[in-house]
Amino acid sequence: MQAIAPILTANPAELQLEERAVEIPSTGPGNEREYECQRCRDTGWRQVDLPGRAGMKQCECVAEKARAHYLELMPERFKNSTFESFKPRDPKQTRALSLMRKEVGGSWYLTGAYGNGKTHLLYAQYREIVISGSARCHVRTTRELVEELRRAEFDEDFVSPVLAAASKPSPYH
Repeated sequence: MQAIAPILTANPAELQLEERAVEIPSTGPGNEREYECQRCRDTGWRQVDLPGRAGMKQCECVAEKARAHYLELMPERFKNSTFESFKPRDPKQTRALSLMRKEVGGSWYLTGAYGNGKTHLLYAQYREIVISGSARCHVRTTRELVEELRRAEFDEDFVSPVLAAASKPSPYH
């Protein structure tokens, strides 16, 4: 409160430039604030009419921002990985692509040599799940998953995001 008090009580002419209060913009006609989301005015909540009363509902922009955030977490190399951009080179890859397209939310165990498209398919599936919002999803390489589970086993202060999400009753992938 000490930093605010001089601004509130001092003579404006005596204040140093960095101490002067900022002018509060007018909210009158012609000075309306531009919102990222016009539906909720950036609050994350919208008013809805219910039978005999009004209520609040989370705005769609919240999910849209979450989807954008999760897609941004993808490694740069795989940001454009989609099922459409995957080019199978043999019948096994064609079958894997076909099965994963049919059941995007399915759990898949992909094996093969380095450079055969396993990670491309993984991120294509992740992208589809994130965009659809059909399930919560974490992406881990086998090494990262084993390290996370090992740490959860031996470090009582560590909470594994994968184990925490998998223990909830809602769909998780």
